[in-house]
Amino acid sequence: MHKFKIFQIIFLIIICFEFTDLNSVNAAKQVLSTGIVEERVKDLTTQIHWYKNLKEAEAVAKTQNKMIFWVQMLGDIDGGT
Repeated sequence: MHKFKIFQIIFLIIICFEFTDLNSVNAAKQVLSTGIVEERVKDLTTQIHWYKNLKEAEAVAKTQNKMIFWVQMLGDIDGGT
């Protein structure tokens, strides 16, 4: 059952990439101001509980029957990444 869920997620990601219009993404006409970006990052980092320990997140997700949203990035999310 677990492998089937993983397959579903991978399939959905592939579908999302298939229907993404990369030309419109690359041709962005407006760059957001620093103030708007800072506000959005503040909202993102304060309104969502982010686990720093994957094992803890897995345990909580299992008890709540929920999936884990994994974000991996270089740099600091509230810095100038």
